[in-house]
Amino acid sequence: VQKIVDSTTPTTKIDVSGCTPSPERASFDMGATVTFVNKDDVEHRISFSPTVNFIVPANDTLVKVFNFWEFPGIRYYKCDETDKAGMVVANKI
Repeated sequence: VQKIVDSTTPTTKIDVSGCTPSPERASFDMGATVTFVNKDDVEHRISFSPTVNFIVPANDTLVKVFNFWEFPGIRYYKCDETDKAGMVVANKI
C-alpha cells in the first residue's frame, strides 16, 4: 500500500525504513523541521543532490531543518542510491 500525502497537508516526519519513503510525497514549509525515521539495522543515505545529502542512523531518527533551498518547489531524493525515491514539496512561507 502506497502512502501519499496531499501536497497541501504539512508533513513533519518521513519514515525511510527499508528505503521505502513513507509518505512517498511529503509537503512542508521552507525552513520547517522534519524528522527522518529509520527503523532498520543499517543506516540510510538520503540524497537530494550531490551537495545535499545526509545519513539517517540505524534504529534512530535524524532531525533536519529544511533551509538548504533558496526557492520553494518540488524536490526528489533517493535512499542509498536505489531507484526508490521520495518527493518533497517545499512550500513558500
